[in-house]
Amino acid sequence: MTTTEKVHIKSKFDAEFRRFSVPKPDISTYNEFKILVEKLHHLDEIPFHLTYIATDGDLLPINNDSNLGKALLNSFLRVIVQRKASKYLFQVSQIIDVDVVPETCRRVRLLKSPNSERPLGFYIRDGTSLRVTSTGLDKVNSYGLNS
Repeated sequence: MTTTEKVHIKSKFDAEFRRFSVPKPDISTYNEFKILVEKLHHLDEIPFHLTYIATDGDLLPINNDSNLGKALLNSFLRVIVQRKASKYLFQVSQIIDVDVVPETCRRVRLLKSPNSERPLGFYIRDGTSLRVTSTGLDKVNSYGLNS
């Protein structure tokens, strides 16, 4: 019995992340891959383009079969989904009382996108994150140093 090689994908659209795995033979064309991402992120009426983060950290486009083939050489693919038209760009937050309260006590107003029925999400970072390594979980501060 042969096992089909899979590509593990983490895709990001706005503040939404999706993780999934797909057998490499199931993604043979750029159009198939674009349709898959479109369905996963519910982008039916939103024009978008795809990029991926290469192993050297460069942000490279996925816009044809050749670029997709190069991206799929990785066993783990980090995909960034971005809106095409600037008309979709909007302010997501604003600081309230910027001149009245100290920086440590700032209030923030979250702004919902125009004509959106989607709920707002809010995430507070403390300057650290957890990374999965071969030895387990590592706590890493915002400067990339182990803590």
